[in-house]
Amino acid sequence: MNDLAAFARRVSNAQRERNGFQARQRTIAGPIDVSAHVRVRDPHLIAVEFRSFANPLLDLEEQLFNGAEYTPDELKAMSFFVTERETTAFDPVSNVVLHRPGLAIPEPLPGFRALGAVGFLSNLTADFLLREETTDADRERELRRIGIKPKAPVRSELLSVTSFPFRRGSLLVEERTLFPRRIEFLPSGETLLASLLGPQSIVSIDYADVRQEAPEPAAFDFRPTEGTRVFYERSVSLGDVSDQSPFPCHLDPLVSKGYSPRNEGCRLAVDRDNGRGHLQATLSMRNPNGETAAVTVRAGNYLSRNMSRRRAALAGGGEEVDLSGRPGRFLDRAANWPETVAAPDHGLLEIGWEINGTHWFMLGEGIDRTQLVDLATDLVLVGSAG
Repeated sequence: MNDLAAFARRVSNAQRERNGFQARQRTIAGPIDVSAHVRVRDPHLIAVEFRSFANPLLDLEEQLFNGAEYTPDELKAMSFFVTERETTAFDPVSNVVLHRPGLAIPEPLPGFRALGAVGFLSNLTADFLLREETTDADRERELRRIGIKPKAPVRSELLSVTSFPFRRGSLLVEERTLFPRRIEFLPSGETLLASLLGPQSIVSIDYADVRQEAPEPAAFDFRPTEGTRVFYERSVSLGDVSDQSPFPCHLDPLVSKGYSPRNEGCRLAVDRDNGRGHLQATLSMRNPNGETAAVTVRAGNYLSRNMSRRRAALAGGGEEVDLSGRPGRFLDRAANWPETVAAPDHGLLEIGWEINGTHWFMLGEGIDRTQLVDLATDLVLVGSAG
C-alpha cells in the first residue's frame, strides 16, 4: 500500500506540474460513443475537434421534437474553442462560427464534464480511497491500474460543496508519463447519466497519442476564413429583444397573456456584418388549475441548424392553419410518439409561420391547439403591423 500511495502522489504531483496536453479521446457509455481530438492549456483554454459522435439519446431528442441544437451527424464535423470568457463553435459544413459566452461544449455524457477532464488527478490521494488492481498484462505494457472510490460522496467546506457523482472507478496510468490512458467509473444512481443508461453502466474514457506539452495559446484562437458567417450570441432581456434583434421581433403578446421568460432572458445570435440573426426564448405561466404551460419561441431572418430542421418537419408532417389570413403549419408531435417511449401527458404541439423573411417556430407544452394558434395569431398580428 505504501508503494501505491507513493505512486499516487507522483501522479498527483505530475498533474499539478502539467499545464496542458493534447490527445485523442474516446468516451464510451452504453450506446454513447464519442471520439475527439482534445487540446487543453490550463487554466481555461480547451479546444475540441469531434471525429465521431454516436449518441442515441440525442438522436431520440431530435426525433421526438427537433430538440437538439446540433445532431450527432452535425457534431462529428464541428470544432469548439474555449477561452476564459467564451466558446467559439465552428460548423465547417454551413461555414458558420458562433461565439457564445461561457463554457458551451456539447459533452458526450449528460451531467458530466468529460472532455479533457483530468484535473481531478491533482487531488488523487486526498479525495479517493485507492486499491492496487494491476494485472500481469498491465505490467507488460508498463501500465498501472488503480481502483478508486470517493472517501465521501460529498465534501463540504465553509463556502464550497464538492460532490463525487460516481460509486467506484479505476485508472490505468502509464508508469513512465504518469498520464491516465483509461478512466473508468460507475455513475452514482442519482445522476441523470445512470437513469438514462441503467444502474450498472460503466463509463470508459480512453486517451491515445498523448502529447504532454501544453499547446500554445494561439491554438485556441480560432480565425475564420473569408466568407464565413460569424454570429455573436448573448442573453438579452425580453424588453430589449425588439431593439437589439436585426429582425422584427415583438413578444409582448405572450407577456400580456401571463407568460414570463425563464432564466430572465432570451438567447440572441447576431451576424453583425450581414444584419442576420436568430433568437430562442422559453416562457412559462401557471394556469388557474396550478399546472405549468410553456412555449419555446425560435425566430430569425437566418435559419439556424435547429430551425432548418423544424421547418422541414413542419413542411413534411404538419397541416396548414390560418393565422389571421397568414398561412402557418401545425404539428402535433405527441401524435407520432414511438410506442417504446412514454408519451407526454401535457401535450407537445408546434406551429410555424413566416412574416417578411422572418421565420417563426413556437413549441407549446401544457397548452391545447386552440391556445397555441391564438398565441401565434397574436404574434402574427403584431409582426404584420410592425
